[in-house]
Parts: sequence; C-alpha cells; structure tokens
Amino acid sequence: MPFRKGHPFEIRILVTQHDYKVSVNRNHYLEYHHRIPIHRVNTLTVNGCVSLSSVDIQAPGGGFPPQQFPGAGMYNPAFPPQPGFPPQPFPGCNPFTAAPQQTAHYVVPYNTTIHGGLFPNKVIVIRGAVTGHPKRFHVNLKFHGGIAFHFNPRFDENTIVRNSHLNNRWGKEERKMSSCGMGFAPGQSFVIEIICEHHAFKVNVNGNHVCNFNHRVPHLHEIDTLQIEGDVVLQHIQI
Repeated sequence: MPFRKGHPFEIRILVTQHDYKVSVNRNHYLEYHHRIPIHRVNTLTVNGCVSLSSVDIQAPGGGFPPQQFPGAGMYNPAFPPQPGFPPQPFPGCNPFTAAPQQTAHYVVPYNTTIHGGLFPNKVIVIRGAVTGHPKRFHVNLKFHGGIAFHFNPRFDENTIVRNSHLNNRWGKEERKMSSCGMGFAPGQSFVIEIICEHHAFKVNVNGNHVCNFNHRVPHLHEIDTLQIEGDVVLQHIQI
C-alpha cells in the first residue's frame, strides 16, 4: 500500500473511456473498469482518517483551481463508525458536486514562463486534444541557450522523437518508446505529465509511462520556458 501514517500523499484519478487510472504520488497504482456510465458520476466524497489540503478537479474543457477546505482535519473521534452503518462525512469534508467552469483558452503556438525554473520533482501537466488530421506537434522546455528537452510526437512516422537543441545544433535523436506506444491518436484527448527527476525527464501520457530523457542541461533552474506548437488544441496547463 503506497500510504504511510503521518505522511502526505497525492492521488490522481484519470477518467478514460473504459476505466479509472489511479496514481499515488505520481506512480501508477491501479485501474478500475467502469461499472456505470461515467456521465452519471457527479459527486466526489472524501471520508476517513485524512487531512485535506486541496482538491483539484479538471474538466474536459479546462482546469478547476484547487479547492481549499478549512477545517478538514484528521479523524474526529466524536464521529466514529457505528456497527452496521457506513462511515459518516466529517465536518469540513462534506461531499460536494463541482459546478461547471468556463473553458480556458490557450492559443497555439503557446509560450509561458516557468517561474523559478525547473527542479527535481517538478511536474508539468498538459491537457488537450489532438486535431483530426494531425502530422506533428511538439513540447519544448527551453532556456537561454536553446531547447533542453524537445518532445515531438510524429503521427506521420508513428513515433515520439526526443532531442535537445544546444549551441545552435540539434543533438542525437531518441526514439525508443515503452510498450504502450505513442499514447496519442487523431481527434482524441490526452494528458501529458512531464516529471523532472534528478537525472532525467520522465514522461507519462494518459497515465502510462512512454519515455525518459536524460538531462543534457545540468542547471535545471535555467530551464524557464514552456513552448507548445503543432496540431493540438490545449485545454489546461499546470506548471
């Protein structure tokens, strides 16, 4: 079990067409196939011996800001489970239904500053959809001297090219991928997670690990720009 008493955790639940993909602390943990149509699921409930710091619900058309819950404390002995009855919600942890938000709009090509640069355990999340007849798109992590990480899905070649552009020259391409393949399809939505680790970038697509890319720029804090171009529609960016 990936949870430890007294330690913080992060649970991410990705809703796909066929199942829920659950990761804990950015590591894939389990999959759970749908038993009812997902359009009927409209409430998130959290009960038990936890303290909530934030809940972030991201709609298909854009992101929801983190929801803060003052008073969401640890298990309250004044409300113990009773024999024959399910655990009851605690004050500050009541069930809620998220109201729809307006869609966020991100113009492609997209450029934004990564304030403070990158560092180990920094995560960038990109939610969007591939256009109907795509050829390519790319995600660049840039610094003053060029491109530290170039992530380039190529539908015309059915691969993902990774590279860097340093001293006005492209480096050696990397094309090897995990067994799950590209993870992208024309007209389909996606979630990209770029995890900056000590020695490499780790990339997940829709909860599946697709590749690693060893750092070629040693000073991570100098990598301070995110750039996205190509045949995609962007719905939510989390830096």
